[in-house]
Amino acid sequence: MNKTLIIGATSDLAVSYINSIKDTSHCVLLVRNELKVKSKFPKKSFHKIIITDLASTKNLDSVANLYDYNYRKIIFFNGVDIIKPIQFYTFSEIQNSFNINVISIFTIISKLIKSKSIANNSSLLVISSISGNIIGSKGHSLYATTKASITGLVKSLAIELSKKRIRVNSILPGLIKTENLYLKNKNLQSPEDFEKYEKNYPLGLGNTKNINDLIDFLLEDKSSWITGQNIVIDGGHTILR
Repeated sequence: MNKTLIIGATSDLAVSYINSIKDTSHCVLLVRNELKVKSKFPKKSFHKIIITDLASTKNLDSVANLYDYNYRKIIFFNGVDIIKPIQFYTFSEIQNSFNINVISIFTIISKLIKSKSIANNSSLLVISSISGNIIGSKGHSLYATTKASITGLVKSLAIELSKKRIRVNSILPGLIKTENLYLKNKNLQSPEDFEKYEKNYPLGLGNTKNINDLIDFLLEDKSSWITGQNIVIDGGHTILR
């Protein structure tokens, strides 16, 4: 049976999506902390849990078992967002953000292709952001830069892998009510300013089910004629900008 590879499997969006899967026995998870997997998924069983730190991209050359399977679905949930003015970023924060948000994705896909670990007629999906692609936001310059680079990767890689019928797409969400990113954005603004911000979402702020449904669609054969697309899902937020 072809496997599903989920990178960054303990992020808020990943946890929601994995919990929506009835049978996870075919899933291979790539995470930094195995204890976190056990706490997030106490009743789930997985084919394999692989531990590595994506901030240290040298590890990706020799991650045990990662390249041993045949994957038909691959989802990248990994991402880090450090919010502050540009003059306060350290070199380490810049390097780690690029390693986690961009270089790890590029490297893993490269290694999977080289090891022939991606089946024909497969779907690769990256969870990106409207930040840097559609809009800019104060304090998000580093995050936005890394996410903007994903757009170019998706478009070029989709053409490169089309002969094998391997589709490559990304999802660009607006603000989703998650435990981490939602609260981080909320705490950066006064209650009055955040209330005004919420009104800039015509359909209201998103929830994880909105993203889960789109992930399912893009991974399945129903979307077999869609590739190279960076799909915005933001409740109408960016059309008001």
